[in-house]
Amino acid sequence: MNKYLELHLENIIIPDNYKKIVSETGEWSYEEATIFIAFDLIIIETARGTNYECVINPYNDESEDMKELNNIVENNGYGVNGYGWEDYFFDYLQKNYSDFSSKVGSYSESDTCGIYVMDSLEDYTELLGVISKGIRSLLS
Repeated sequence: MNKYLELHLENIIIPDNYKKIVSETGEWSYEEATIFIAFDLIIIETARGTNYECVINPYNDESEDMKELNNIVENNGYGVNGYGWEDYFFDYLQKNYSDFSSKVGSYSESDTCGIYVMDSLEDYTELLGVISKGIRSLLS
């Protein structure tokens, strides 16, 4: 069974004092060791506000499970890179969460896909759930 079928990023625990951590250090990141090493969860303060982001690094995880996901993404017509993952997630958002998609931004590079929401921990939790469902749907 592919380990990504168990992905539930929305269940991570963000400490109550994360805003204090962000204001003092510039960012909070989820640092617990996890089997899902392809995902970096970060909260940073920017000139526009608080940026709640999930960065997908499909090359950080060299497991057979991640290779399977990359193959599925490619077989669905998306590139196996940051841009392809971004395209997949935005298509998934538009199809399944069109009302929420207007709150979501992105930035990608060849090896990473960054997806974020601004100024709302509640929206971040929802975004992490949508990302998790999007990953699990690839495997169903």
